[in-house]
Amino acid sequence: AYHYQLLEQYEAAALTAEYVFRQFPDSAQAPAMARLAVNCYLNAMSALRKAQKLPPEEVAADSRRVKAIGRALEEKFPTDPATDPVRHNLAFLFSVEKNYPEALRLYEAIQPSYADLPRARLEEGSAMYSLLRSQVSDQAKTQQQVVDGIQAGIKKPEVSPLWVRTLADLTAVPAPPVNAAVETLQDYLKVKSQLAQLYQLEG
Repeated sequence: AYHYQLLEQYEAAALTAEYVFRQFPDSAQAPAMARLAVNCYLNAMSALRKAQKLPPEEVAADSRRVKAIGRALEEKFPTDPATDPVRHNLAFLFSVEKNYPEALRLYEAIQPSYADLPRARLEEGSAMYSLLRSQVSDQAKTQQQVVDGIQAGIKKPEVSPLWVRTLADLTAVPAPPVNAAVETLQDYLKVKSQLAQLYQLEG
């Protein structure tokens, strides 16, 4: 599987890694194989997009495979270090597909020890805003009407718990060490800026 990945034969790498994960689910390598399979399926989808050769049925099939692997990994290895990167990738995929509640569920499940936590929380906040914005009526023309629609959405029973958890997750992001990568520092500052914007929306 790793050999195929190095050759950028992502579909072959994904199929091989998924096979190992399915056939040997109790092995020590199973979580790493699941992560590799997800990454390679997503890379294969990305390569097809860039080549503008993206059969809808193939995209849908790869998307289903990725989600099935992610569910299996979460169920069997919820705290394994390989699981959070998969949650992150799947959450982003669900956001692209505009399934914001499922994206938020996955973002919220990411553990505080995850290395790329600031970026994940930044995307979580964006998914929350997208969920709220998607529920605003098309009849809302002015900025105030949009804000009113968002504030009404926050109070919906199916949205309110997600809203509370998202604010808590963004608040809990720790400040990175002074020697952190520039990108990590930037993501942290963006998270805090986004948190302020969300509180402002709440009114």
